[in-house]
Amino acid sequence: MKLQASAARNNPAFLYAYLSAQIPGLDLVTPAWHHMAMAAIMERLFSGEARKVILNGPPRSNKTTICIRAGVPWILGKDPSAKIMVVTYNEDLVQELAKDVGRILRSEGYKRLFPRTRLQSDTQSFMRVTTTVNGSVFFTSFGSTMTGIGADYIIIDDPIQASRVTSAAQRDAVDGVLKYIATTRVNTPKTGRVLLLMQRLHPEDPTGKLLAVPGHDWKHVVLPARFSEPVQFDLGEFFAPYHTKPNELLDPMRLGEAELASAKATLGDVDFTAQYLQAPYYAESQYQVVERLEEVSLQDWIDRLGPPVIYHSWDTAYSTNATADYTALTKWAVFDGYAVLTEAQHFRAPTDQVQNKIIMHMNTDQAAFVIIEEAPHSQSMIADIKKSGGLPASVIGAKTGGQSKEIRLQQVLHHINSGRVKLSKGGPGIPLLLQELREFPNGRYDDLVDSFSMALKNMRFTPRKPAWRIR
Repeated sequence: MKLQASAARNNPAFLYAYLSAQIPGLDLVTPAWHHMAMAAIMERLFSGEARKVILNGPPRSNKTTICIRAGVPWILGKDPSAKIMVVTYNEDLVQELAKDVGRILRSEGYKRLFPRTRLQSDTQSFMRVTTTVNGSVFFTSFGSTMTGIGADYIIIDDPIQASRVTSAAQRDAVDGVLKYIATTRVNTPKTGRVLLLMQRLHPEDPTGKLLAVPGHDWKHVVLPARFSEPVQFDLGEFFAPYHTKPNELLDPMRLGEAELASAKATLGDVDFTAQYLQAPYYAESQYQVVERLEEVSLQDWIDRLGPPVIYHSWDTAYSTNATADYTALTKWAVFDGYAVLTEAQHFRAPTDQVQNKIIMHMNTDQAAFVIIEEAPHSQSMIADIKKSGGLPASVIGAKTGGQSKEIRLQQVLHHINSGRVKLSKGGPGIPLLLQELREFPNGRYDDLVDSFSMALKNMRFTPRKPAWRIR
């Protein structure tokens, strides 16, 4: 009874869990936290707090199940007069979704939960059902005509196939249809809701193009298979927010490390990073860095080679604006001839907080050297830190010489190509740096890449002993 009441008043995840016990073929018995995060999106759409939302998540993460199979019946249960349109690229998928939603709307369990929502006829087509108070659900594909069709809610599911996304012409065609649907098929532009569900496939896929428009009004929710940094997720009215941790898996029961490794081996890094990590990048423009960075056990290296020299590398920025650059930090353990990246992180903070964090990290890790990019905004801070007494580290002001970030990375590639740069296995924030490296120089952020390049340029990690000598 408690689950039944929650299903009716709360969100689509509970609705689907409740009906799973009654309708053959439904398999979501216990909602996970990310299901609740998806359900919270539907709540916000229904309440009007959000009107245009993009939800990106990996394959088989139940985006379609929560937001369409459960979300559509839930909206119609809360408002029997709602007009809903569901659009996807694939005609077979459209028919499958229509049948699944129709089964739920016709089920006895649903009718008990939502007695005000009744279909005009249980024999009407699955592709378009109407309620007794003129609410409706209309299912269609991108290739079908939509003239004369409007809706209060438009849900677009996977608008482009992975096999077609490499074609600029195909991307442009989908982009045109998507804009047409989102702008002209909403009954009331001021109150209409649009939800785009998709896995990332390319930097210029529909998500990429919509978010690239200056001043866009889309709310963007990203659920990668593995998180690279802490993120807070709204789980709805009755639940506390969920906070992810670096390297945390989204759904370890379905997509564990073994499954992700298999997917990466099958797809390759470019497609895997897009579809599973939701971080697409241009394959042709990458610096071929990521695949050359071997993971090692830091403790094994310490046991074998002795204590390392600790370096911190800082690329500073002093704005807390949500669109500003980050202050970026990479931490390194330097052995005889090798540098192991142990941690990466970024944050936004004002000048005094950045300075305090530099000193705090320096003292906590007992860093021997701290490298700080010497820019006009950081010179006085570097001087202040150098004057501080009792610090364990030597502070190095790193000059860039006015060179671009691309040139600075190119200048240190020989260290990477020679195999002298390693990654600490499981190091906090390292996936975030790898993401920036994959996207560089076309990514939105490159602060960690700059910290990375600056460290490799200024660290002393060449072998102390000569590799050869003349006798």
